[in-house]
Amino acid sequence: MLALVASVLFLIASASLPGKARADDVYVVYFPWVSNNETIGGQGPWSSTLAIHNLSNNPCPMSVYVVQTSGWNKTAQLSLNAASTRSIAALSLGVPKPGSPVRLEATCPIAASVKAFAPATSAAPWSDGAGIITGYTGLSEFDIAASRNGPDAGWVLPLVQTNTGWNTLVTIANLGTTRADVTLNLYATGNEDGADGATLSLQQEIAAGGVWTIDAQSALGQTGWVGFARITASGNVGVIARRVKPSAQMAMINVGVATSSFASGAYRSAAPLLFNNYNGWNTGITLANPSAIPATVTVEYHEAGGGYVSNTEV
Repeated sequence: MLALVASVLFLIASASLPGKARADDVYVVYFPWVSNNETIGGQGPWSSTLAIHNLSNNPCPMSVYVVQTSGWNKTAQLSLNAASTRSIAALSLGVPKPGSPVRLEATCPIAASVKAFAPATSAAPWSDGAGIITGYTGLSEFDIAASRNGPDAGWVLPLVQTNTGWNTLVTIANLGTTRADVTLNLYATGNEDGADGATLSLQQEIAAGGVWTIDAQSALGQTGWVGFARITASGNVGVIARRVKPSAQMAMINVGVATSSFASGAYRSAAPLLFNNYNGWNTGITLANPSAIPATVTVEYHEAGGGYVSNTEV
């Protein structure tokens, strides 16, 4: 298997495939974690708003399921107009404090994202007055299936860091209906082919609907560490990394990338938006190779109009 995952260190600008249809034409999107009045990593309280887009040209009913005290519970029944987008606060969907996994089920193809912001504002769906804003795209059943497709399939987070004032909170949610045994391995940058082994390996049993959050700085016991994470599980889980820098009021969320040992061939990923000294913004790209063999990577840069600029081979 040869696989490559990448993280763009400016903002989330990804587009997951719409939820996969089941036999009964139900499309599903998962959020491993949706905050509701959560303070974590020296920041908060975080609030969240879900944005859901109907990809079809027909009206569409949709159910919302949230993990509460008694497990997964249906908390809302919504209707989406044809080709429309609807924004809804997590609080109004029954997400408990400080947060919970969320599952959306619709009879039409949907795409969904969650916006997290602190402090809370009353200007939904806008975020006027918020000091920090981030978010991520929901996981489809295609993603979940890929993470289980093979003996060493799982999830990769291309960047985990505790350097230069940053810390990383890795959140793993059991999206299934039975318990899951989960292993998290952290590998340092420069560990070619993983020959030096994992810097840290942690195991946890997560109950159905449960969540395990690992504070990288506390778990590693050090600052100044940079690397990537690999997560494997005996059940269906979803993974995100929340990278926070309280001193600069900055936060970013990266979604785990599903990898499969049954995949083969060349890979291509696209970052829809990069900045180079634009209004003070710059963009960094992190590459991680979770496979057992080396990979040669060519990074091509294109201007906004699509024209080729240059490339770098790694």
